[in-house]
Amino acid sequence: MGEIKPEIYLVGSFYGFRDKLIEALPEYPLRDPRNHRQSCIAKLVIDDMNAAENCPVLLAVFPKNKDRGTATYAEIGASYAHGNYIIIVDEEDGHKKEDVLLRKVADKYFTDSEKAINFLNNGFELTNKPKKKIKSKYPVNSQGIIPVKKVYFCGEISGELSDIIDELSEKQPRKEFIKKSEDTHEDFKKIATYDLIVANFPKNKWWDRHAFFMIGGAYAHDISVLSVENKKLRYPPLQALVRRSTNSIQNMKKYLEEVNDLNVNKEASFMYDAFKREINYNSK
Repeated sequence: MGEIKPEIYLVGSFYGFRDKLIEALPEYPLRDPRNHRQSCIAKLVIDDMNAAENCPVLLAVFPKNKDRGTATYAEIGASYAHGNYIIIVDEEDGHKKEDVLLRKVADKYFTDSEKAINFLNNGFELTNKPKKKIKSKYPVNSQGIIPVKKVYFCGEISGELSDIIDELSEKQPRKEFIKKSEDTHEDFKKIATYDLIVANFPKNKWWDRHAFFMIGGAYAHDISVLSVENKKLRYPPLQALVRRSTNSIQNMKKYLEEVNDLNVNKEASFMYDAFKREINYNSK
């Protein structure tokens, strides 16, 4: 009996590279997200993230002449949080600015898919890389307090947002408000210490991919995420990955001033006012 190959989850934009890989890797069980439930974004994201968390190998492909997939970073983040084996193929490396984060999280990194195929077909053995044990920040059926002590900000740290973070830090000394650093990988190492992640996606800018990487890690750890999307168009996968969403930095500020306990019974009690503020903001 031949060696049983590990299951590989294929992630990346919905371009034809998957068919090429499926044909080139016949010995491997391959998880193809095109076969996941597509009737609504919630089911699709659940299936995608489940595969990212549970498949022992994740193969992410960023095709040449195509912007790097945004939601793909969330899948990589969740997979990385669990300690899975990550193979990155970034065909844009050398054509666009290199993304150092992808190199840092990859167990194997290639700039074209043929090299990745050759690697997998020539004696690849999944090492006994230990799965990381994850303790959920939001235990199932928890009726106790789920405190908010450490808040991490990612995405666009604008001048306005930076001023708000400084103000919150001064007015709420019992909470720690942390701005992202220049090294997302280092920030990710501390992700288990964060109680809430705030991701800011401003108008006229694309959704920050490194923020999605952090959101994927938050998904794995059951850390709540508040997204700020000041855009006319909202990105459907993001809505399935976050707990709350607003399109106003001022609403975000009000939320952070009020929230001390993420238990649904407590948190929902003031969200109704937040919904009203959102409606008023949108009517301007």
